[in-house]
Amino acid sequence: MNTIFYAHQYYDNKLFHNIFSHQKSTQMCGDDPIFKIEFEVGDTDEYTYWGWLEDGEVCMIFPHKILFEICFAYGYKVEEERGRGKAIKLKVINSEIFNA
Repeated sequence: MNTIFYAHQYYDNKLFHNIFSHQKSTQMCGDDPIFKIEFEVGDTDEYTYWGWLEDGEVCMIFPHKILFEICFAYGYKVEEERGRGKAIKLKVINSEIFNA
């Protein structure tokens, strides 16, 4: 499972956004510094990011549940029931400025 992603960081706190598996995708979202971040999957309250696991790979990550939920027209639980993937919770375990 892929756990290394690239993202921008909000100025007012430690949350990351524009999270993608390739730095070029993050770069297209703005000129802010890009961070290389590593996630860990878990299920306690400290795992605050929401992601989607499909075919053994994490294909999207959001810092808030509501941002994650709007990606699914009928809700992520419907997609889980259809066997299209699984919602997971994640937390950042390492972050550093990425210099391309």
